[in-house]
Amino acid sequence: MTDQFDKIIGEGPYDNIDLSEVESDRQQLQIKVRSFPLLAVIILNIVFICFFGGFSYLAYNSSNQFELGKQIPIISIYFITAGLFTLFVKLKHQKETSKGTYFIYNKKEKYILLPRQDLNFSASQVDQIQYISTKYNDSIVSELNIIIDQNNEQVRYPILKHVAGMNAFPKILKALKEETNFMIVRTEESIFKGKIRKKIISNHA
Repeated sequence: MTDQFDKIIGEGPYDNIDLSEVESDRQQLQIKVRSFPLLAVIILNIVFICFFGGFSYLAYNSSNQFELGKQIPIISIYFITAGLFTLFVKLKHQKETSKGTYFIYNKKEKYILLPRQDLNFSASQVDQIQYISTKYNDSIVSELNIIIDQNNEQVRYPILKHVAGMNAFPKILKALKEETNFMIVRTEESIFKGKIRKKIISNHA
């Protein structure tokens, strides 16, 4: 396993909004943009409003200063924040959808497409699928990348990224393990000492 790709690619913003999903049939496995996660957004907004609304109520009630009229501006801020969050997710979803599918593996013909990079290559060129988590701006973030042998050298291309340092892309990794023969390598940087650890996590080494 090569050491030249022991750090994340680190391009563009990282966040915890996962808009990817895996879809598979006999012909192909693809990682694509999921439909707009309306239910998840609603639940997160309700949790946010209830938590901070309840906190405000308890804070004012404990000091015997609770007045509904004075609370309306604060409650309005919570709803505006929830609305802005919903708008952010909506815009991000539209942007990701416009970029197209993340990854396609044709099981029958044994080739891979990376539509966002306008690339295609034989499955025999794949060195590994890399699930990597390393430091980025003092935090640990994760990427799912593919490393291929191209023109007598190894080249790495991004598939997905996430702000989570652990347990990112669980459903996608499960599908890749069960439905492909690619070697999947977990590369992880220690939070404290910065040591890089690697291990093969695929079912087929």
